[in-house]
Amino acid sequence: MPSIAQSQRMKHLGLKIAVLNFSGNVGKTTLARHLLRPRLPQAAFISIETINADGQEELLVKGSDYARVQEEVLVKDAVIVDVGGSNTEQFFSGMRHYPGSHEDYDLFITPCVEGLKQQQDTLRCVKALAALGVPANKICVVFNLVARKRNWATVFDPLLNFVRDEGLCRAEIMASVQKSDVLSRLHGQPDTVASILNDSRDYKTELMRSHTAETTLELAEKFALQIMAKDTQENLDAVFQALVKKSGLPRNSNYGIPPNL
Repeated sequence: MPSIAQSQRMKHLGLKIAVLNFSGNVGKTTLARHLLRPRLPQAAFISIETINADGQEELLVKGSDYARVQEEVLVKDAVIVDVGGSNTEQFFSGMRHYPGSHEDYDLFITPCVEGLKQQQDTLRCVKALAALGVPANKICVVFNLVARKRNWATVFDPLLNFVRDEGLCRAEIMASVQKSDVLSRLHGQPDTVASILNDSRDYKTELMRSHTAETTLELAEKFALQIMAKDTQENLDAVFQALVKKSGLPRNSNYGIPPNL
């Protein structure tokens, strides 16, 4: 997690970030809530969604109301915009209707998972952003739900080839969110990885003193979640640092692929 001083510097930077992909189920909302929001606590959280809203957003907007989104982006110092998959086409339509509005964002994050269709949709999203005039250093692909033992280069080969050949976006090696039981369990829940780690309750001690099966199970789950959250938090910290770097990977660069990621 950023220090207080780092958070203050980020506040002055006024980071405005959109998370989007034409595909659903690639972890857009998970990244927005667990990766970005805890590290940009001052940022307004806008959800552009018509299907899967769950009441945790600060502002819920339909994709067709791009003007409202743009107003919020302009008046807020920092913004996280979570674009639902079913609203992505309308979001792009809105950006085309308001020429130059993409310049108000500091970063467009496009999560991608290993499925071929999801990778193809990611490429389509990157191309659409580039067509609007978004520079490559503002478009970052985040490899999401990456299994630790999978062959990283093989899984994302179509996407990596595209990035190497076209140079339209960043694909940071460190911007790889590992598959996590913690993130799976927190799906749709108000807690975040950060809030779990900030929980001061001593679940281990309470667990030792528990006398009922139901309470023991509940405490054991919370204690296990705290233990697992540490590793997940370290991973998210590394991803965040990779994302906020000012310079991206150069065109046609020779990527070093982690052997065991």
